[in-house]
Amino acid sequence: VLDALADGEDFAALAASSSFDPGSAENGGDLGCAGPGQFVPAFEAALLAAEVGEVVGPVETDFGFHVIERLGVPADVAETAAVQAKLREILVTDDVSIDPRYGTWDAESVAVAPPAAPAG
Repeated sequence: VLDALADGEDFAALAASSSFDPGSAENGGDLGCAGPGQFVPAFEAALLAAEVGEVVGPVETDFGFHVIERLGVPADVAETAAVQAKLREILVTDDVSIDPRYGTWDAESVAVAPPAAPAG
């Protein structure tokens, strides 16, 4: 597969004809968007280490050998990640006021700690 890709063959066509996974073969190897932890560790590590547009492999997992083409990160996913990172930065560094009825702010865990249970 890697040799065929190097010779200019189409990734989707090769996935359709070479994959033993019927689901990804039907989709030309496209696994869609997936969040962290949705792939087995070796596959995910190789995918995340690849540059956009890069083909990596073979990557061995318990499911066989894989050739991976990283197509990119959808703009909305990248934007969401950037917003989440900025919010986390703000919440860790700034004072956050929480109504004591709902708990107290724990900047270390970036979460609201629940209020103490009523005595009694």
